[in-house]
Amino acid sequence: MTYEYQSHIYLAEAVLNVKDLVSQTVFYQQIIGLEILSQTDTEVVLGLGGKALVHLIQAQEGGEVREHYGLYHLAILLPTRKALADVLKHLTDLQIP
Repeated sequence: MTYEYQSHIYLAEAVLNVKDLVSQTVFYQQIIGLEILSQTDTEVVLGLGGKALVHLIQAQEGGEVREHYGLYHLAILLPTRKALADVLKHLTDLQIP
């Protein structure tokens, strides 16, 4: 069964402030399957097929990540229930809670 997403509104790229840039980069690469598109000491842009999807920014040392309102999660819309089942199996195989 394919889910038809009717909205014309979408997020082009999620920008996330993170405490640990290295571990978040590893998560989005190894668990989610994104590839690094660009990288500096304080920022990493990840995506697929050259399209940026997630932009990680290292929070300043000693600074609070939640100083401002912002995005605290991100959702990934999958086209079918089978695709969702495949993702859940992948996460289960990797023992991701």
